[in-house]
Amino acid sequence: MKKKVFYLFALICSMSLFASCSDDDDPNYYSVIEKEIAGNYKGTLSVSIDGTAMPGAPQNITIEKASPTAINLSIKDFSFMGISIGNVELKNCALSQNGDTYTFTGTQNLKTDALSCVIDAKGTIVKGKVTIDMDVDATVGDAK
Repeated sequence: MKKKVFYLFALICSMSLFASCSDDDDPNYYSVIEKEIAGNYKGTLSVSIDGTAMPGAPQNITIEKASPTAINLSIKDFSFMGISIGNVELKNCALSQNGDTYTFTGTQNLKTDALSCVIDAKGTIVKGKVTIDMDVDATVGDAK
């Protein structure tokens, strides 16, 4: 009888060793997004088409909190070389952290009267500086 009680006690004790909470493992960038990342940024848009650099143009970017682990990024009236693309709205871009560098990625399908495009963006945020690399795969009419 004592062996059965001992085994029951050992089983109960071992069960508590396997219980864990996955919520503790999820990153939470809430305060970093609110205090350091969210805001309006002014910068220069550098465009490269098939490896050829085009003249830069000023551009404003807005970053907002989407969740404790993601941001929304928007560029109003995005255009280059006189071609209006429209508003770029990258929603729920997941953040990841490596030291003091935050990285994110986002995708948007955008259609205007003149063209349709897929925008794939990846970027970094380091000490208040935002760098975004956007790959715009545009179709004008039937041409690509």
